Amino acid sequence: MSEDKRILTLENRVSMLEKEVAFLKTKALENERVKNGHVAFEEKEKGVIVEQKDTNIAVSLEPIMINKPTVQVNPEHAPATPSKSKKKEVDWEKLLGQVWLPRIFIFVLILGILWGFKAAVDSGFITEPIRVVLGMITAGVLIYLGEKQIKKNHEALGQVLLGGSVVIFILSTFAAHMLYGLIVPSIAFILNVLWVILGIYLSHRHNSQPISIIAAVAGFLIPYLVENKGDSTLFLVAYEVIFYLSLLKYALLKKFIYLYITSGGLLHISLLIMCVFPGDQIEAATVAIIVQHVFLLLTFLRKELFITAQKATLFTSFVLTQLWVGVGFADALYSSFLAIFFAVYTVLSYVYFGKNKEKLNITLPIATYALSMFLLDISKEEHIGLSFLIEGVIALYIGLAGKIKNQTIAGGLVYAVGVLLTAFDEIERFLSVETVAWLMMIVSLFTVGYVFKKFKLRIENKRFSYNSIINLLFGFTVFSILSFIVQVLDNKYEGVAVLLEGLIAFYIAVKQRLQNRVVVSAIVYVIGVTFITLNGIEEVISFETVAWISMLTSFVYMRKLSDNLNKFFEDTSGFLNILFGATAIYILVFITQLGAVATVSFSNNIQSLTISSFWAIYAIVGVVYGAIKRNKKIRLLGIGLLFLTLLKLIFIDMASISILVRAILFIGLGFIGVALSRFFYSNKKGE
Repeated sequence: MSEDKRILTLENRVSMLEKEVAFLKTKALENERVKNGHVAFEEKEKGVIVEQKDTNIAVSLEPIMINKPTVQVNPEHAPATPSKSKKKEVDWEKLLGQVWLPRIFIFVLILGILWGFKAAVDSGFITEPIRVVLGMITAGVLIYLGEKQIKKNHEALGQVLLGGSVVIFILSTFAAHMLYGLIVPSIAFILNVLWVILGIYLSHRHNSQPISIIAAVAGFLIPYLVENKGDSTLFLVAYEVIFYLSLLKYALLKKFIYLYITSGGLLHISLLIMCVFPGDQIEAATVAIIVQHVFLLLTFLRKELFITAQKATLFTSFVLTQLWVGVGFADALYSSFLAIFFAVYTVLSYVYFGKNKEKLNITLPIATYALSMFLLDISKEEHIGLSFLIEGVIALYIGLAGKIKNQTIAGGLVYAVGVLLTAFDEIERFLSVETVAWLMMIVSLFTVGYVFKKFKLRIENKRFSYNSIINLLFGFTVFSILSFIVQVLDNKYEGVAVLLEGLIAFYIAVKQRLQNRVVVSAIVYVIGVTFITLNGIEEVISFETVAWISMLTSFVYMRKLSDNLNKFFEDTSGFLNILFGATAIYILVFITQLGAVATVSFSNNIQSLTISSFWAIYAIVGVVYGAIKRNKKIRLLGIGLLFLTLLKLIFIDMASISILVRAILFIGLGFIGVALSRFFYSNKKGE
C-alpha cells in the first residue's frame, strides 16, 4: 500500500471514530434525560457509511431505533438530587467517652489511690515494705484490667491502663530504693530496666505507640531514679545512648513516627539535665549526641519509612549537635567537627544530585549550614560578612539551578545574613576589607537578581510573589550603591555620583516599564539633586559648577525619558509639572549663584546689576525659546521671570544701589519689557 493510501485510510478511520463518539455522546445525554423524567419518547436513527477510495473496505453502522416508554414523575415524589457530601461530623460522645475520659480519669484514679495510700501510711497501718508490695500488686492489677479491656475492643482504655501499670512499677521501685532504702542501686536499676522492657513488650503486643512513648519517658528517667555516687557518669551516659538506639530500632521496626521523634528529643533533655549537676558530664554527653546524629544519618541513608519526619529530625539533630559540640568541646575540635560533617554532607549531596532529589533536599542544606558555621568560627570579625556573601550566592545558585526548595531557602538565609553584616559594617578607609565587602555585596545583588530571572523562580504566595523579590532586590541594590557612594566619596563628589546612579536606574526602569522601580529610581535621583543643592557654588570655575551644570542637563534628559511614562502610568501630568517647575527654579538659582560668585569682590552696584542682568537674559531666552517651540508654558515662564526681576529691583536692589545703576536697570528692564510685548503682538499676528 502506497504512502498516500495509508494516509487516506487513517483519515477515514479518524472521521468514522469522531462520528461514533458523537453518536455515543448523544445516546448518553438521552439516557440522562430519561432518568430525570423529562423524555417521553424519542427516536434516533443514525447511519454512517465510510467508503475508502481504491479499497474494498467499508464500515457501516446500522440505524439504531430507541423506543422508550413515557416516564412520568410526580414532582412531589421525585427522587432527591444527591447533595454534596457534607463534612463528617465529630462524634463528641465517642471522642470524649472512649478516648479522653479514660486517659484523664486514670490519673484521677491514681491520685486518689496515692492519697488513700498516704492516709493509711500516716495512720501506721501500712509499713514501708507493704507499701512497695501494694504498688507492685496495683501495677499487676492494671495489666490484667488493661488486657481484659483490649479483648473487649476497648483499646483506648486498655492502653491507658497498661501504660499506667509501667509507671506504677517504676514509682514503686523508686520508693523502695530512694525513699525507703530497701534495695541497692544496682537492683533498682535492673528492676527499672525490666519495667521499661515490659512496657516495650506491651507496646509490641498491642501495636500501641502511646505505650511505647510512656516506656521511653520512663527509660530516660531511670538514671535520675537511681542513686548516683558520682563515679558512674559514663555508665549512665552509655545507658542513655544504648536505650535511645534500641528505641530508634524499635520505632523503625514498628513504623512509630512519634516514638522516632520523641525519643530523639528525650535523649537531649535527659543529657541536658545530667549536665546541670556538678561533674565533667558535658564531654561524655556531647559524644553521646554525636553518636545519636550519626545513627540518625545512617538510618536516613538506609531507610525511607517516613521521609518528611526523617528530614526534619536529621536537620534539627545536626543543629543541636553543633550547639552541643560548640559548648562541650574545645575550639579546635569544634572546627574539626564542622569541617568533617561539611565534607560528609557535601559528598552525600554530590552522590544524590540528579538521582535522589528527596534526600538531596536535606543533605545540601545541612552542608550549607555546616559551612556557614565553620566560616563563622574561623573567620575574623571583619571577614564574616564577606564570607557569608560568597557562600550565600553559591548556595542560592545551586538551589535555584537544581530547583531544590530547602537549599534555596538555606542559601537565601545565609546570603541575607551576609548582606546585613556587610551593610552594618561601615567603611572607615577606602582601601580596606570593608570596601571589598561592600563592592562584593553590590556585585552579588546584581548576580542574585540575574540568577532569579534566569531560572524564573515561581513563589506560590499571594502576599510575597516572585516580582516582589525582584523589586526588593532592585531597591536594595540601588540604595546599597547609594550608601557605598556616601561612605567612600567626599561630600563634593557624592552628589554627582548619586545623581548619575539615579538617572541610570530611572532609565532602566522606564525601558523595562516597571512602576515600582521608577519610583525607587526617582527617590535616589532626588537625593542626588539634594546633595548637589546643599553644596553651593563658591567659585565660578569649580567642581560644584560642573555638578550644577550636570544636574540641569539631567533635568532635560529626565524630561525626555518621562515621555514614556504614560505607557504604564495613568496620569503623568503632575510629575511633568513638578519637573518643569524644578528645572525653571534651579536654572534661576544657578545663574544667581554664578552672578554672586563672579562679582563677590565688586561693589553692591555691580553685583545687583550683574544678577538682574542674568535674570533679564533668562527671561528673554525663555520667551524667545517658547515662541520658537510654540510652548505656551515656557513663554509664560519668561514673562513671570521678567516680573520677578522687576520685583527684585523694587524691593531688594533699590535701597542699596546708586541712582545711576538704578536708572540703567530700570531703563534696560523697561526696554526689554516693551520689546517683548511687541514680540508677542507680532507673533500673535503671525499665528
